[in-house]
Amino acid sequence: MIRSFITILFIFFCVYPKIAIAQSGDVYNHFLDFLKLNASGNFIAAEESMLFVLNSSEKLPEEYLVAAYNNLGLIKKSSGQYQEALKYYDLAENLISNRQQNFETLADIYVNISRIYTFRKSFPTAIEYLEKAIRIFQ
Repeated sequence: MIRSFITILFIFFCVYPKIAIAQSGDVYNHFLDFLKLNASGNFIAAEESMLFVLNSSEKLPEEYLVAAYNNLGLIKKSSGQYQEALKYYDLAENLISNRQQNFETLADIYVNISRIYTFRKSFPTAIEYLEKAIRIFQ
């Protein structure tokens, strides 16, 4: 009885780290897949890659979540779904806006938002977001 319990514990501790590493690799691979799929114009599969990341059972760092939301915003913008894109950009902005070390990413989000307002011909709002991005780099 004790021997089988020890064997089960041994197997668990040998297998569990491999599962955790595989999950982390899966998330990373889905980000790589996104880059290829988005560049090729396969927006549906690119979106599925980012949704996989967001629905991962793994506890992800905020930077991953911000990147996934920003990428989903890019997909929606590319497919002309501007309102959906703004929702994803807002989610990314809310996660990052109170953190000092990610200002460049925040500037990227502002530029992406300004592009949507430019497409919608809402030029004053587009300029407002571009100015926010510029202020970050001053």
